[in-house]
Order: sequence, then structure tokens, then C-alpha cells
Amino acid sequence: MFCIAGFANVYWRGYWYGTKAKRLARHGTYTAAYVAAMRRTLPRNSSLIFQTAIGIVTLVLLLSDGLQ
Repeated sequence: MFCIAGFANVYWRGYWYGTKAKRLARHGTYTAAYVAAMRRTLPRNSSLIFQTAIGIVTLVLLLSDGLQ
């Protein structure tokens, strides 16, 4: 569950702040708001990257096991 929670956190950050950054990019990418939104898309620590990878693998294995 810890890995799936990390995956959900990274996915949510990318979706929420990524779309906000895309909206702000129409006004220029050198604004402080755009830079802040892009910074927030990144995971807060590197362990979330590994948690995301393990969460994806776990999810794929779980779904593939259900198809058999």
C-alpha cells in the first residue's frame, strides 16, 4: 500500500500542477507562477520515484493475475 500511495501522490502532482503549468504557459514560461507550478510537479523526495515504479509494477501484476 505504501508504494501505491506513492504512485498516487506522484500521479496527482503531475496531473494537478501539470495542467496548471500548461495553463500558465500561455502567458509565458518565465513567470514566477509557472516556475512554481513546474517545481510542484516534481516529487518531494527521490523515494517517491521508486515507490511509483513499484506501484506500477504491482498494479500491472495484480491486473494481469486477474485476467488469467
